Amino acid sequence: MKALTPFFIVSGALAHLTPGANEVRTNALANALRQFGFALERVNGCYTGQTEPSLLAFPFIGQGLSAEADLLRLARDFDQESVLAVDGTRRAALVYTADGSREPLGDFKHVTEAEALKHGAYTVHHGQYFVCSGAQS
Repeated sequence: MKALTPFFIVSGALAHLTPGANEVRTNALANALRQFGFALERVNGCYTGQTEPSLLAFPFIGQGLSAEADLLRLARDFDQESVLAVDGTRRAALVYTADGSREPLGDFKHVTEAEALKHGAYTVHHGQYFVCSGAQS
């Protein structure tokens, strides 16, 4: 099986802020991530029922293990509890910024809009919906 590019999904948004304030925070986070060499795409995320602007962050080749550490530090600086990490086999996990612990979420997969809306968390990228499902304990 061919490995795919790993990536992260992160947001600078906070639930208590206005959409405009969250957009400013997400743009500031994007600028910080670019300084660390991440390639970015904008996505919309829904996490714990809240829709928010988010970033799909791809580490640059050669960034290695420091990519996740850099991203977690920046996410923590933006008061984020966790980021979504998706590996080259499309297995997803929430990675908590406080201690780097991981919560497996299963496969990151494409679904219909109707299916995504049934989940408490999903990502919309170029009009396509994605969810994590099938986590094994």
